[in-house]
Amino acid sequence: ELVDYFKRELDGHMSDEEKVLFPFLQTHIPRLEPMACLLLSEHEDFRNSLKSLKASLSEFKRYKSIKSGAIDKICEQGTY
Repeated sequence: ELVDYFKRELDGHMSDEEKVLFPFLQTHIPRLEPMACLLLSEHEDFRNSLKSLKASLSEFKRYKSIKSGAIDKICEQGTY
């Protein structure tokens, strides 16, 4: 549920930035384009990390057992 919350809330926020803020900055303040590109790549990285965390949690839930290193992997992904 927590991963879905982050996906829902943050993905909407990031989408707004990508559709409105970044194009505005690129058009009206071209020297900030590198910053917009950096933030776009961070958005993509965050989405991939969230997807990976969700997959790990689903796998853990499905097997209902502590596999070797599963909890450490989930903690690392969640922290990142």
